[in-house]
Amino acid sequence: MSPSSTITAEQRSAALSKARRVRDEMAQVRVRISTGDLGLAEALSEDDATSAVNSLYVVKLLESLPGVGKVHARRVMSEISIPPKRRVLGLDARQREALIRELVQ
Repeated sequence: MSPSSTITAEQRSAALSKARRVRDEMAQVRVRISTGDLGLAEALSEDDATSAVNSLYVVKLLESLPGVGKVHARRVMSEISIPPKRRVLGLDARQREALIRELVQ
């Protein structure tokens, strides 16, 4: 039996709506970072586990920074020993501080 058949159509619709809302919030965070409205240090200091920032992959967060491309983001993550599929919520304090030290001028 597939997982989708164990939930009602209403539950599925609610889950899809929530997923869409979270993706939209993450996109807004990336835009705020790319325009400079939200700094890296401020984004990494989010304590709320449900915030859109914490749902982002670290690489996507870094690529949103002005002047940081895919290669630079991945190189910095590699130097700090952050796995490629790590989300912001999964970073420890040392990794957060190292990212800020490396990328904030």
